[in-house]
Amino acid sequence: YLPPVAAELLEVVVPVPKDRPDEAVTAPPPPTLAKVAEPVGDRAARKGHGRAWGREAELAALVRRLHVERANVLLVGEAGVGKTTLMVDAVKEAERLALAGGEGRRTRPRHRFWLTSAGRIVAGMKYLGQWEERVEAIVSELGELNGVLCAEQLLELIRTGGLGPTDSIAAFLAPYLARGELRMIAEATPSELDACRRLMPGLPDLFQLVRVEPFTRAAAVAVVDRQLEAGASGPGIEVARGTGERIVRLFRRFMPYAAFPGPA
Repeated sequence: YLPPVAAELLEVVVPVPKDRPDEAVTAPPPPTLAKVAEPVGDRAARKGHGRAWGREAELAALVRRLHVERANVLLVGEAGVGKTTLMVDAVKEAERLALAGGEGRRTRPRHRFWLTSAGRIVAGMKYLGQWEERVEAIVSELGELNGVLCAEQLLELIRTGGLGPTDSIAAFLAPYLARGELRMIAEATPSELDACRRLMPGLPDLFQLVRVEPFTRAAAVAVVDRQLEAGASGPGIEVARGTGERIVRLFRRFMPYAAFPGPA
């Protein structure tokens, strides 16, 4: 295993692909969205999320709603159940289908799904009407690129922006959602969804609800085994038989009230 005494690099070949006329041209990001949001389909943004193992049926249904039906979607599930991971995987597939269909070529930016939060929208806004003007710019920029606004917490949008739900960010966005001028993906836990219905009864009705249920024990073991198989693909890594079953058993014992697979 000792390295050689001397080494010499004679040549480095770097293939540079030529631009093809049918390739998509990446346009600069919209200025307001670039300040308060990040593209979900960007490779750097996807690095923090794994694959949506064991969610093939939910993934296909979500991609259909995003790409074909073009609906507003609210992902409902316990914290840690994998809502954000499912959304990131669905966005990746939806953008791939849109690019293959010619929607992203030449005239439109590649990334159409932008993730933000209520805190980022109102950050730096000191005076009356400032964040409303920013939201109007966000809606306008999303409309130009046929984009979708993604929010990790719908309840946060209801509680931020004013003195109450009636003058919040969610209340400001509701007319745009009702008229179809804005499309959104949001997330909520079941308790947060109940709070949303109490604070703004009509807002959840503007979304199609997608339930993200916790994994059964057998599904959890299968997901862990697939993750271990992917992680053990490198040289010198071996996973003992039954490791996945042991992980799930210990997780259920010591974290019985946490949703799988987030904390696991």
